[in-house]
Amino acid sequence: MTPEEYQRIKEAEKEHLRKLRALKQKVRELERLKRVNQALSDVSGGAADTLETHREMIEKLALETAWSEARLELAL
Repeated sequence: MTPEEYQRIKEAEKEHLRKLRALKQKVRELERLKRVNQALSDVSGGAADTLETHREMIEKLALETAWSEARLELAL
């Protein structure tokens, strides 16, 4: 193998490794973005569930209050 061939192969391998490093970096960035999006989705979903539960409890309290007021009026 001539020195020129060796240098050409060496440079080709370096370029290959640079591209591989860049691809790995891109994968890490995409995985991080995926985790962030999943966390945001979990938070949003949790907040929606909490608000729905709160609404249901308010409706239940309003119904119980109406029943109690009706019984009180009948008792008087």
